Amino acid sequence: MPSPSEAVASLNQTFSPSLKHWLPFVIQAPRLALNGLGSLLDRLIFPELETTRLDRPVYVLGHPRSGTTLMHRLLAKHPDLAPSLFWELLVPPVSLRRALDPLVTWAAPRLPPLPGRHDIHELGLLLADTDDAGLLLNHLDGPLYEVAIGAWTETFSSRVLDPVQSEALAERLIVQLERSMRRNVVARRRPRALMKTSVVTAAMPQALARQPDAKMIVLLRDPLEVIPSTMSLAEHMWLP
Repeated sequence: MPSPSEAVASLNQTFSPSLKHWLPFVIQAPRLALNGLGSLLDRLIFPELETTRLDRPVYVLGHPRSGTTLMHRLLAKHPDLAPSLFWELLVPPVSLRRALDPLVTWAAPRLPPLPGRHDIHELGLLLADTDDAGLLLNHLDGPLYEVAIGAWTETFSSRVLDPVQSEALAERLIVQLERSMRRNVVARRRPRALMKTSVVTAAMPQALARQPDAKMIVLLRDPLEVIPSTMSLAEHMWLP
């Protein structure tokens, strides 16, 4: 798992060295400290988090821009499925989520919209969102980290393409995602977990080896539509 210092070193090496590369980690520090306290409380209050069996978890899989977000949010309305809402990705511990849920449910409709291009990917505290964001926000790991930071490092190709390293990476991320699913099932009091992640899209055999009863919905879209859609995403969100 990368560390903040490794991430900043990568950014400093690729771009001009700057203290601003530390700013996101400084801003996140209080939230991560609170989540650490919440995780300790979870061990005392919710011991079932370690033993809860994942019953036929549902995965929404597919390449970016293939319709996975729409499918994920439609399935999230089912009363038996437990997805990750965006605010729950920011605050994973069950103890904190139980305490904050009434406040967030009341405040979310009254707060200004979250920053971002909502015509590209609608954001909202109470909307189900990709679990890859949780890997980035809470573990500085996963596909979003690799795209934003890891791809700039000299070891990127070996981590992604080397069979031994990529297998270890997939195993580590799947274990983290399983913990997230258990938290969702316990916190939401629903029998089955729902997850949208590109980790399992790329590592389906490893996931099925751990969860042979998992249900996987794989969306396919014509590459001639995916490519311009991806270029539009890059133009609106990342290019100056």
